[in-house]
Amino acid sequence: MQMALNQRKRELNVKNENRARATRTISFLLFLAASCQAFADSHPDVEAAFLKYAEASKIFDTQRMTNAMHPEALGRFRKTIDAALNGPKKDQAATELLPLFSANSVDEYSKMSDVEVYKQLNDTIAKSAPELLELMSQATYEIVSTSLKDDLAYVNYNLTMKIEEKEIKQLVVQTLKKHEGNWLLMLPSTAEASIAGIEKRFN
Repeated sequence: MQMALNQRKRELNVKNENRARATRTISFLLFLAASCQAFADSHPDVEAAFLKYAEASKIFDTQRMTNAMHPEALGRFRKTIDAALNGPKKDQAATELLPLFSANSVDEYSKMSDVEVYKQLNDTIAKSAPELLELMSQATYEIVSTSLKDDLAYVNYNLTMKIEEKEIKQLVVQTLKKHEGNWLLMLPSTAEASIAGIEKRFN
């Protein structure tokens, strides 16, 4: 009887040890998988480029903000303005849009580079909307994840802003693309919405 009990105990001990070993193995594999995934999803060069823009936007440094934009993004924005100023409602477009770029005429505007056009727009915003600058100075950017697909990078981040003492958090996706070895920003969704509005209003 005692021998049977001892045998049973040994079997239970072996079973428990095997179970513990299996648990440790699974835990290690899960840890390894999570570590590999975290490494795969970590793109420090992309995140650094994004945070560089975020820092510039907090102090609304329009030169640094413009320098962080991809030439394709600047070209797309410029093309929309050009189309409005040369479209069927060009007189109305000139009246409403030229002041945004501190230009007195379409000819004066046309001599500006894509970089100058984008920077001047942000300069105008800075002068006419000081409340926005205050809002941006208190904004926080928290990167949630980054990913690559083809030649584009996507940064998912939480943008938190305080409006009338109330914190508002929004999950935003920012697209970046390489240019001459550097990650630069494409137009954000808000800019794309503005472009759509301009196209609808003047074309």
